[in-house]
Amino acid sequence: MAQYYLAKNGQKAGPFTIEQLVQNGLTPESLVFTQGMTAWTKASEVAELASVLKPTPAPQPAPAAPAPAPAPQPQYQAPQPQYQAPQPQYQAPQPQYQQPYQQPAMGNYVATPQMDFVTAVKTCLQKYFNFKGRARRSEFWWFMLATYIFNSVVNGILYSIMGGLLAKKEALKAELTQQGLNSIMNGGDLEAVKQAAESQDPTTTIIILGILMFIVSVVIFIPQLSAMVRRLHDVGKSGNILWLYLLCGIGGIIGLILCIPEGKPEPNKYGESPKFKLQQ
Repeated sequence: MAQYYLAKNGQKAGPFTIEQLVQNGLTPESLVFTQGMTAWTKASEVAELASVLKPTPAPQPAPAAPAPAPAPQPQYQAPQPQYQAPQPQYQAPQPQYQQPYQQPAMGNYVATPQMDFVTAVKTCLQKYFNFKGRARRSEFWWFMLATYIFNSVVNGILYSIMGGLLAKKEALKAELTQQGLNSIMNGGDLEAVKQAAESQDPTTTIIILGILMFIVSVVIFIPQLSAMVRRLHDVGKSGNILWLYLLCGIGGIIGLILCIPEGKPEPNKYGESPKFKLQQ
């Protein structure tokens, strides 16, 4: 059997059975509420309660005189309970203080500033024969750029000098050949012509320049090789792959490709990271 709440004197009472509602002064205008309802409802509009409500009979007029009109009965209207849904509380975004720029931290490691061009060149020259340890990307690629520029300038100068000497040699050869022919035809001293040709021959100078170019290449190649080995160590690779470069020339390209990724911040078997430092 359903149980009802009764709005009485502005207060909610109950729950009551139907009999208890009648005992508590249930009227057709009384507001009731039970499970399944969406709002408080008059008792006369609830089918289950309307059957127990008996209409009050109108008073019969007296035989001798007409019955006085009934005084108007005050109708009590219980206050309707108003349901107020919780209002969402808007919170304005709080301004966040912008910290000064810091290098991105990776775990407990923080990146140190990038190595500049001059520092990279000095570092690699100081580690001329050092094939151990690790080299960060800025150190390696700045030094590779420096050696490329140096080789281009020096070799360009030497090639220009050698080209001029070779052209001079060919011109001198043609001139001395003509002089030799004229000397033979005129009965001159051919041996003197040969000695003059040998004294002006630039072949010795060309050979010296070639040796100088080779020495420059070797001088630059050694720190390039050591820097690449350290760079491979930084990405966790062995420098033995460069033996392919020394034997057949293909290891250099593979080594350069392997030198592109960022090194791990954690120490590896080749040593501590030259870029990432442990945050205290």
